[in-house]
Amino acid sequence: MTTDDSVHEKSLTFWGFMVSGDVNKNRGGIKVKEASEVMLTVFRNRKGYSLIEISLVLALIAVLVGGAFLLYNNRVAPATWSSSKYDTFNGVFAALNTCKNDRGGTYPAAAAAGSITAADTTTVPGALSPYVGSASADISTWTYKCLSAGTSALIAIVDSGTPSADAQGMLVNKINNSGNGALNAAISSGSVVTVTITGTTCS
Repeated sequence: MTTDDSVHEKSLTFWGFMVSGDVNKNRGGIKVKEASEVMLTVFRNRKGYSLIEISLVLALIAVLVGGAFLLYNNRVAPATWSSSKYDTFNGVFAALNTCKNDRGGTYPAAAAAGSITAADTTTVPGALSPYVGSASADISTWTYKCLSAGTSALIAIVDSGTPSADAQGMLVNKINNSGNGALNAAISSGSVVTVTITGTTCS
């Protein structure tokens, strides 16, 4: 090993770039390029994303979002809607039966279908509305009909926000498979599911 004072070139790795420096024996250190030069070299050599790469990423994101949207519309929304309406119907049906018991075993008569929450829907004003809740906004579009001396009552579950026919089909199946033979549900239109309650008397 030589011991003279000559300067030796050395290579150092700095932030992933090779920079040269002079070994200075008298100063006992390494003279490195100015930091500003190194930073300039880093930014000069850094490559940005191409337009094609950005387009591919955006396209992938669009596919993922579209898939999630379809999944929600086709599966989650119908199941959520049908379960909610079924629970609401059970509450209304229970209220209707309470009304029937309080009236000696008959449902209140209603000559024409009208809002189930309106007092004037039934022949005897207010015969049903207090039981289902006259201020219940969630069922205000539902209708009730029960002809006097008739043996069946009709409840129409009306909802303009019905997500799909699949949602209605799920609701119909829930009601028809509930184990209550007096209930028969069917799709009447894209926004209406009608439930017929048989084996009763209306007065």
